Amino acid sequence: FVIPNNNTETQSPYDAIVGIINYFVLLGFLSILCYWIAWASWIMAAERQVRRIRYALFRNILRQEIGWFDVHNTGELSNRLIRDLDTIKDGINDNMADLITLLARMLGALVYILAIGWKLTLVALSLLPLMIIAFKMIVKTTVNYTSKEIQAFASASSVAQEVLQNIRTVTAFHGQAKEEERFAKNLIVAKNIGIKKALHVGIWLGLAYLSVFVSYTLIFWYGSQLVRTDCTNYSVGIVLVVFMGYMYVSFHTAYLSPHIQNFAEALTSGSYVFDIIDRQTKIDVSSDEGDKPQNIIGDIEFDNVTFIYPARQETPILNKLSLKIPSGKIVALVGASGCGKSTIIQLIQRFYDPDEGRILLDGKDIKTLNVSWLRSHIGIVSQEPVLFTGSIEDNIRFGKPNATDDEVQTAAKMANAHDFIMEFPENHKTSSGDKLSGGQKQRVAIARALVSNPKILLLDEATSALDNTSERIVQDALDKAKQGRTTIVIAHRLSTIRNADLIIGLEHGRVIEYGIHDDLMKHKGLYYE
Repeated sequence: FVIPNNNTETQSPYDAIVGIINYFVLLGFLSILCYWIAWASWIMAAERQVRRIRYALFRNILRQEIGWFDVHNTGELSNRLIRDLDTIKDGINDNMADLITLLARMLGALVYILAIGWKLTLVALSLLPLMIIAFKMIVKTTVNYTSKEIQAFASASSVAQEVLQNIRTVTAFHGQAKEEERFAKNLIVAKNIGIKKALHVGIWLGLAYLSVFVSYTLIFWYGSQLVRTDCTNYSVGIVLVVFMGYMYVSFHTAYLSPHIQNFAEALTSGSYVFDIIDRQTKIDVSSDEGDKPQNIIGDIEFDNVTFIYPARQETPILNKLSLKIPSGKIVALVGASGCGKSTIIQLIQRFYDPDEGRILLDGKDIKTLNVSWLRSHIGIVSQEPVLFTGSIEDNIRFGKPNATDDEVQTAAKMANAHDFIMEFPENHKTSSGDKLSGGQKQRVAIARALVSNPKILLLDEATSALDNTSERIVQDALDKAKQGRTTIVIAHRLSTIRNADLIIGLEHGRVIEYGIHDDLMKHKGLYYE
């Protein structure tokens, strides 16, 4: 790029400067292109990778058995999906481009000063082990405290999510101040951890800078010795060049510190995230394994079943329970709270596996059946009708994603929901939000349970939260839904269970009595009380 002087054999200073100017102008334009390619490529790669990781994480969360959710609250999992993935993205986007750039510059400068003054450079590098130890401790400290910090923020996130989900209850009982205090306590824990992390990282960072400045001292001390004793190879200019080159390397080493912390935090978050992604669920609904019988009769049997919840290991909920539920019959489960009624329903759906004993469907252990097939033949209506964002049609079709429009309408009619749905301007396309009353939501939930025409119907306090008018309408829908199905009912209202084909009284996870309404009333036992 140096412009030659045609008139003289030597190049003028002006021509040399022009050549340098041209060189840097070209470098500037090339830098625009190269930096754009590098940074854009890394950021796009980070976005793609984080999207894939987020999807894999969410997918594997949904595949976990219900027992796993008993010990992992939703706030913590939401934190994993959002905050932890953002931390991972911060660790692999433009930080990676910065890291490569810094390392390339450091390596280039180091090679150059070794070439012009290797003795002096090696003396300066004698404190490199101390610097490496300092940065290693920075990483270790960051990983350790970031792990605790993530847990603290997950707890705070869990509190916030719980409060927002139950904001009406919080407002009704003037609980804002109490919940603010509970949220603040978790934030204080996270803040204190962050302060400790900063103090410890600061100590090791200070040690790293100490080694840098001691290296500067060594360069000038040993450089002055070399200028006197080895003036052929070392001059004041070479010493200054080595000093400037080493200072360039050390400054870039200091610039590595925030990147190292980002990587350490990303490593910690990645550890949590990939632990979940790599976890093999005990009950995999997405697996194709297991039998898929052509026909289902609906006979259910509990054979000496003992069960303890994963989050409550101290007390068995079911204690060597044995019972038979005949096909096509309506069976009511009664008993005090905590006696195991809802647990029986959850075990039939294979949300959990019993610790001892077997659960049989048509004589086959449900562990040998395909999980998805099993649940497709079970309809469930709970006390609180959970509807998802979307239309009424979407919520009914949730029970059978490939249901036709006729099947959706038939299910709505069976659930006594068709008439009120058709009163809305958008009919089945109406949003399932605040437009629906509690009774209407429950009827949509019943339609969702019936759209797949299940052989087994589970009703867990399906009418207990309704007023008398809504209860009559919903109960009428349930009476129609029970026909031709094996139906298990949990209820406290006598009107709901008195006509059951079989009433089973439970206490402490065991069957105490069973029979029909009239016989149990004469017996004057648990059911009578």
